[in-house]
Amino acid sequence: MIPEERKKKHKRVTPLSVIRRLKTSIAKSYKRTVGRYVLYRYAKFQNSEPKQKKKKPTARTVINACAAVILVAVIALLGVYASGLLDGGDLHMVDNVEYTEGGFSFSGGLKDGYFSESGTIYYEDGGIYRGGFIDGRFDGEAVYTHYDNESNDFWQFDGFFADGQISSGVFQLRDGTIVAYENGQNTRTLISPTWQYDGGVNERGQNGSGRFVFEDGSVYSGDFMNGSAFGEGVLVDAAGNTVYFGEFLNGCFDGQGVYYSPEGWIYQGGFKDGLFEGGGILFMDDIVITGVWKEGVQVSRND
Repeated sequence: MIPEERKKKHKRVTPLSVIRRLKTSIAKSYKRTVGRYVLYRYAKFQNSEPKQKKKKPTARTVINACAAVILVAVIALLGVYASGLLDGGDLHMVDNVEYTEGGFSFSGGLKDGYFSESGTIYYEDGGIYRGGFIDGRFDGEAVYTHYDNESNDFWQFDGFFADGQISSGVFQLRDGTIVAYENGQNTRTLISPTWQYDGGVNERGQNGSGRFVFEDGSVYSGDFMNGSAFGEGVLVDAAGNTVYFGEFLNGCFDGQGVYYSPEGWIYQGGFKDGLFEGGGILFMDDIVITGVWKEGVQVSRND
């Protein structure tokens, strides 16, 4: 038999009471589980950034980005150039350039496509220029040496150039003659112990119009090119008598002209290398001879 006091402590277990207890336990477990899940999801959301869907760049976007980068680079480069950094720093100045063109070769500095600062030019005919340049022209202190491989002719100029023209300096000729030159005008004067010249000069000698006085006193007045009579001119002797007037080439009678001989006869016609050449007329006192000459000799006569 069960004691009375124990009967009072234990309730009677019925199917209904068991069902109620089971429902209560399930409800408590659900609340704990759902609560923990909600708290977990909330904490994870608080500690993380929302994910965004990545967009793939289109071809237009890529082109626009490249164009923007190029534009910025060009603007920056123009700014640097305009500020003088490129010019002042000579970043577009190229040294030790080797350049060859028909008739000459160059070695030296190049700036903006022009010979600049200092360099050397070797000419095909034997001339050599060593000195300064500005914008492709002779400028500043320089030495110009002329040597003709064919005629063995030699002269040298040591002095200064300005804007491609001789400014001042000294000429030294093959025979040792030293010619002082000091004149910045278009008309120059060259004097030596044996001759005198008044007229235009370039880096290769007498050039343009001028007057040349020879050692014997005879005078040539007319056109020059690179140190020689070239073009129209007149040659007179020391007494002032006309010897020849007409065309010259490389210092010789060449072309059409008139020659006055010391004996008094006159030839009018063609010349080549200083000799009668081609058709001409010979005046001798009262005699007039018309004919054709070859290397100074009459080969036919027209009477």
